[in-house]
Amino acid sequence: MYKLASGKTRNTVALTTLKKPDGSKTANMIDTLVYMAEQLIPEDNPQDDTDHHKNIRRLTEQPIETIDDRDFSQDEVTLLKISIPGKHQGQTESQVTF
Repeated sequence: MYKLASGKTRNTVALTTLKKPDGSKTANMIDTLVYMAEQLIPEDNPQDDTDHHKNIRRLTEQPIETIDDRDFSQDEVTLLKISIPGKHQGQTESQVTF
């Protein structure tokens, strides 16, 4: 209360607009965040992949099979069913999308 009454509160400034190269400005917080993401996150274009990235893509498309793979126990399945985010009561596991 003292800081508020004495005027010693700290004001925070939130960045809500950015000036674009064409001179226009973003309109609001969402527009600013979208613009920042477009500028900072590159497009995922497989044609631009290096050999390393091509290999990573290939590996992620193959199923992972190891000798020590085990099926989930019934306790693990039950725990997963309980902790699925976004699962609503009465919804079956096959109706839940990840």
